Amino acid sequence: MRKRFKDAIEAAGVRSIRFHDLRHTFGTRMAAAGAPLRTIQEWMGHRDYKTTEIYADYAPDPVQGARWAEAAFSEERNEDNGDENEAS
Repeated sequence: MRKRFKDAIEAAGVRSIRFHDLRHTFGTRMAAAGAPLRTIQEWMGHRDYKTTEIYADYAPDPVQGARWAEAAFSEERNEDNGDENEAS
């Protein structure tokens, strides 16, 4: 899987990252979207709450309802940020 991931990064022409960095991106984006840290902890499988607290700096208001994942990963958000990862 690591080899396919590395090949995909090279084919996409983006900077090299570790596969594990995707977990950090997920945690950061979910915290920034307002997901409660306890929920992020469960999604990421952290045993210790302190491990999840590294994302606390990105968390605005923890009471934002069911829009967390939508706000973090929606097509609209990516287009607003100039993201060009859309398939042709």
